[in-house]
Amino acid sequence: MLIGEMEQLVAAAAVADVAPPQRSSFALGSKQDRVLNVEAGVVSMNSTIAPSKHVTLTANRWEHLIEIHKLINNEAKDLNCQSCKVAYREHISDGYYVSVTDGPETFLRALRSGM
Repeated sequence: MLIGEMEQLVAAAAVADVAPPQRSSFALGSKQDRVLNVEAGVVSMNSTIAPSKHVTLTANRWEHLIEIHKLINNEAKDLNCQSCKVAYREHISDGYYVSVTDGPETFLRALRSGM
């Protein structure tokens, strides 16, 4: 995801949180295989290729995710370039973590257990 796309999503989520309940959806990624939905202050992300990969974030968790999105983006760039080992993990509140790793299964994920 490009930084410009993330800033657009931040603005959209902020508007959706303030305005009367409405649903906004965004296709993400170069293949447009990920979907971000914003509805009544709740943000959900899922993969259209692997439906089991999804996460729902409260406004507080979304805020924490946005605060660290540049760090996540830098780690993802390192991962894509394979310039160094990547093992990034950050707590985004209430037991949810974001991780970017070059392990056997590489993807951005938010986990309730942090594992």
